[in-house]
Amino acid sequence: MDKPAILLLINDTNYADQLKEKLINAFAVSISRTVQKIEEINKILSEKQIIAIIAEHTGFPNILVKIIIEVKENSPEIPFVVISEDSRSNTREQFKQSGADRFLLKNQDTKELIEFLKGLINHTEKDSVEKKDWEIIGESKAIKKVREEIAIFAPSDISLLIQGETGTGKELVARQIHLHSNRKDKPFIPLNMGGLIPQLADSELFGHEKGAFTGAIKERKGALELAGTGSVFFDEIDKTHADILHKLLRVLQEKEFTKLGSDVPTESSARFIFATNVDLKGMVENERFPRDVYYRLCTPTIILPSLRTIPEDIPLLADHFLKKYAQKYDKDISNIADKVFHVLVGYEWPGNIRELERIMEETVIRSTHSVIELKDLPSILLSNPKIDHYPIPPTQIESAVKESGIKNNDHAVSQKDPLLTEVMNLFGSDLSLKDRTDHYKRSQVAFTLSECEGNQVKAAERLQCDRHTISKYLNLKK
Repeated sequence: MDKPAILLLINDTNYADQLKEKLINAFAVSISRTVQKIEEINKILSEKQIIAIIAEHTGFPNILVKIIIEVKENSPEIPFVVISEDSRSNTREQFKQSGADRFLLKNQDTKELIEFLKGLINHTEKDSVEKKDWEIIGESKAIKKVREEIAIFAPSDISLLIQGETGTGKELVARQIHLHSNRKDKPFIPLNMGGLIPQLADSELFGHEKGAFTGAIKERKGALELAGTGSVFFDEIDKTHADILHKLLRVLQEKEFTKLGSDVPTESSARFIFATNVDLKGMVENERFPRDVYYRLCTPTIILPSLRTIPEDIPLLADHFLKKYAQKYDKDISNIADKVFHVLVGYEWPGNIRELERIMEETVIRSTHSVIELKDLPSILLSNPKIDHYPIPPTQIESAVKESGIKNNDHAVSQKDPLLTEVMNLFGSDLSLKDRTDHYKRSQVAFTLSECEGNQVKAAERLQCDRHTISKYLNLKK
């Protein structure tokens, strides 16, 4: 594991070397002896993941004060420590006001500095764990597209809409947008608009002054004020009253709002991220959602796939949740049996990723062995009537056949892999690998068309292919 990196801005060569010697066991230390050159400092910060800057103050403080201000403007999250021989309180205060996080005397023991740096390591590791909780898991084409759109829109300030069924990870995507923006160190405020009582929505969003209404016994900050220059996530925006929607529209346009009971506007520069589990554009066309609000607040749109349309990601997600809950419940479970993956892929997942996570948590709790087996699964999965004939992913068929080295007429297949037995029974033992894969794809197309009531456009959307591909596999000879 790489050591956390710190940057020393110290002109005194001997002191720099002494400090480096004391820190080198726990940290990767970079030294810049040209303290006054902000360009060199910025270059180091862009090339390395620096967790702290330690600068020596000698002579007049003005140069170092300017450096601190410029560094904090570009990298406010990096702690800045000043070490000085000047113990006067006004010097300490001058550096503090410029943005320095810690002021230490040069002739002091370095123990306090080392303890401070160790605290930063623990904080960094904690942040890393928290960020992993909001990771987007999956390698399907649809999930890769979601990641691409996050990368495109996150750095901007534009408001946008995240659309997906319940449980597809809308808040996760919103947090990823926040974490990949220049607001990542500012607050992220999630709001469930569907759960807001209309009479209290104004207070919840904009805050109120003391005495603004009966029961307002003290001033309250609303979500927009708490967010500051961060991000506000409005979930279930489709359930929001039209009056509130138009107030949010005004905030976006005028960059200010007014608390209940106040005449003084409050500035607002928070980013708005909206989410819905319905077709919001369809609601606009049916005049059930304000058209002006939709086209000003809710575009562009990031569409999240339902879990049943990305079965290739289910094993990855299941494995992710296995590790998460095995650690949480201190269980020595490291693997999931192939038959369990088959059942997981065969289930419809009406609750999407959220349901899969709940199922995996329950399964981990149930399990008493190092491998998750069928008996550990909840009964709702095992009673699924579609499991016995649910198609196996083509990549799994190809890799299983290739790795086994089985010929078309190999009757020992059942002794090598039950999965291959099912494939052979399904497609016939006299078919080539390509034919088996093609006919599997044909069965997937036919199955999806049946689910879509013969609508080729919908089937193509669900399978993430074009209509030409649908026609191609429909026309294959059985």
